[in-house]
Amino acid sequence: MHKLTIIGTGIWGTALAVQFAARGCEVNLWGRNQELTTKMATDRCNESYLPHVKLPDKIKCHQDFATAITASDIILLATPTTSIRQIVKRLAPLLKAQHQGIAWACKGIEADSGCWLHEVVSQTLDRDLPLAAVSGPSFAHEVAMNLPTALIIACRQKSFADTLAEMLHGGNLRVYTTDDIIGVECGGALKNVIAIAAGIAEGLGLGENAKAALVTRGIAEVIRFTEAMGGRTETVIGLAGIGDIVLSCSSSSSRNQNFGKMIVKYGSAQKAHEKNTKIIEGVETASAVLKMASRHKIEMPICEQIVAILTDRISAEQAVEQLLQRQAPFKTS
Repeated sequence: MHKLTIIGTGIWGTALAVQFAARGCEVNLWGRNQELTTKMATDRCNESYLPHVKLPDKIKCHQDFATAITASDIILLATPTTSIRQIVKRLAPLLKAQHQGIAWACKGIEADSGCWLHEVVSQTLDRDLPLAAVSGPSFAHEVAMNLPTALIIACRQKSFADTLAEMLHGGNLRVYTTDDIIGVECGGALKNVIAIAAGIAEGLGLGENAKAALVTRGIAEVIRFTEAMGGRTETVIGLAGIGDIVLSCSSSSSRNQNFGKMIVKYGSAQKAHEKNTKIIEGVETASAVLKMASRHKIEMPICEQIVAILTDRISAEQAVEQLLQRQAPFKTS
């Protein structure tokens, strides 16, 4: 059985640790918050994020980063997107011959560089390893509670994707694989932007018809963007795209959708940021995507309006008006 190290003791890292351990994996867990890690080791639960979920005995909480890395042969990053490059720089010198690959369970684009996460990890490593993205429609608290969930693992090396899937698949958790890492990363990143738009529509009280139309046209933008980046449409219409979009645009647990509602409630993105205490991945992703779309001449009117709202150049009401005034192309999709 493979040994796994998960970097990140937030709700997602902990939820995945619980599931891997339930499948029989030996899991090493490390997080920046040393006080939390110590409490998790003694209390056998993550009081800050999942207080009612008991940590299986196969999960070992580490204080020392190097010990956690060298104790395994596979590494899974469950940190915010903004931390990935820094974490990989730190772990790269610690990699040994036994390490078979690196995966991550966060979604988005590195804002400063405009790089996808597989590019960030590849650029930062000093050796060639299989790289995989873990994605799909999944709220961490439901995964931790062992509610039925489907995930997808994207990796260009089929053997590594299969290894991760076998380690995680079972019980109420179904795991699929693909080699389309670009398509999976596009879907996982852009769904956050569409979710912000859906939240704004809901906050404005535009009705279910408008929200359905917005999400559908948002999916069309995701497909256009993904194809231009080299990903496949079939990936977008699967778990990594539509699956994640449906979840993020329809649930009150969606951070990005709730942030869209907050923009309307407080009158501006800046005021919403002041009231918000959670990481909203879609904010930085929207700007990065729009820059890439501009370079590749991809039409993304919804994304364009969301960026304008997020930078407080226009109000949510003005954005809706501009979208409705666009000349109809009279297409069927």
